[in-house]
This record gives sequence, structure tokens and C-alpha cells, in this order.
Amino acid sequence: MKDLLMFFVHFILLSLILTVSGDEIVYGQLSETVVLPCTFNPNSNEIIIHWQRSNGQSSDIIVHSYYHSKDHLEKQNVTYQNRTSLFYSDFPKGNASLELRHLRLEDEGVYKCYMGKEYNVNLKIIYPLNKVEGDEAVLQCDIPHSLNVKNIRVTWSVAGKKPFACVDNISEMLENSRFSWVSVNNHQTNASIILKNLKISDSEDYVCNISSHDYMQLRVTSLTVAKVTTDKMENRYRYEFISLPIIAAICIGIGIGIYCFRRTRKGMNGNNQSSDSTEMDQLNS
Repeated sequence: MKDLLMFFVHFILLSLILTVSGDEIVYGQLSETVVLPCTFNPNSNEIIIHWQRSNGQSSDIIVHSYYHSKDHLEKQNVTYQNRTSLFYSDFPKGNASLELRHLRLEDEGVYKCYMGKEYNVNLKIIYPLNKVEGDEAVLQCDIPHSLNVKNIRVTWSVAGKKPFACVDNISEMLENSRFSWVSVNNHQTNASIILKNLKISDSEDYVCNISSHDYMQLRVTSLTVAKVTTDKMENRYRYEFISLPIIAAICIGIGIGIYCFRRTRKGMNGNNQSSDSTEMDQLNS
């Protein structure tokens, strides 16, 4: 029942769409498939769809193009080859959404859908992190070097809940003693945190929010904490069971060796002393 509940929680999160600064935010999990939404008027005479990705100062990267009733991928960026497709059967419904498969870290960014007008989708990659009970987890959150750290605020929270950690240029806060900052004295480039002594209940989606008055960046880490399996426990006990007799045997062997060495040396000393006494007796006689 708990596994089913966790499945629905992750499904809702992965399907979650928020609106920030006019862009839709879509979450996709690393190595999985995500759908970037886009709609158009199905009554258009000709269907022309262009998906591009914003590339900062440079020209946008071509992700997928469709016109004249077929795909045109001649100018598609090589990093997207064999990873994109449209929902062709849904064109009569006005669906121009893009399916992007085998998600990579570098896929994160703003995508633009051109259907007569520009429609932006901000793709955020969820980082899966698998651990077992008792371990510690490092939840990564790097601050871009281009940001003015004096004007930013970083908060950590479990998805849908209030922040449990925050830091800015004035103060810092951690509500749980099991959390600690990776960078104790300098958060200018690293706002990652460590969660120690993991429990099953720590299996959550952790959101790092880096923000200022004109900037926001989210990073989501999906942490899954599993029980230590019976096999691992048996292997550990088997290792301990085997190791202790071996260590004991080695110690006994070393002890016997030392004992034999001392006995041999003592015998040699005794023989030498006996030989010396015989020689002295012969001289005296």
C-alpha cells in the first residue's frame, strides 16, 4: 500500500505543471521520458511545428521540426537525435506536444514551441538518489557562478511543504539536526546539504530553490531509502562469521610460531652452554 502511495506521489510530481514568469515548468526524471506540452488551433490550414531550446546568448538549438506533413530533422541538434517525437494522431485535437526520451542532465532548460505564436516550457530534471537505511545522502545544489550571491536566497524543502533549511548573505537555518551543510563556511557556490542516518520515511522529493528578485532555479532530488536486504545482512554476518575464525587461526599460528622460535632458540642456547662446559672440563683436566 505504501509503495502504491509513493508511486502516485511521484506520478503527480512528475506530471506537475506550475506557472512561473509566464513559463510552464515540467519535471522529468533522469533517464526517463517526459512530455513537453503545446497546443494549437486544429482548424489551421497547414500544421507547422517547431520545437527549439533556448541557448542563452547564442541562437536557439533546433530540437524538432514538422511541416509539409512530415518531420524535418535535417537541422536537428545531434544531442536530440532518435530521442524526440510528436503525437501525430493527436494533431486533429490540436496537440503539438513533444515527447523527449532518455532524459539527460543537459536537457534541462527552456524549450520554445512555435505554432504561430511562441509558447515556452521550462524543463527541470529530477535527480534520482537511491540509498539504504543508515547511510547518508548528499543532496546536490550548485549555485551558478554568474549569480550575484549577495542578492540570492537558497531554500531546501520537501515538495509541497515548508522549507526546513535556508541560507542567504545574512543568515542560515537548519531545522533538523540530521541535516548539515556540505560547505560549512562558504555557500557562494555550493548550497548542497547532507542528510545522515537515513530512514525509510526520508524517501521524499527534495527541492532546492535558488532565487532572487529576478531569477529562480529549482533542482529536485528524488530520494529513495530502502531497507537493508536480507542478502546484504546475511553476507555481512557470513563475512563476520568467516572472518573471526580466520583472524583467530592467524593469531594462533603466529603464537605457535613465536613459541617454537623461542623453544628452538632456548635449546640452541642450552647446547652452546653444554658444549662450553665440556670444553672447560677438558682444559682443566
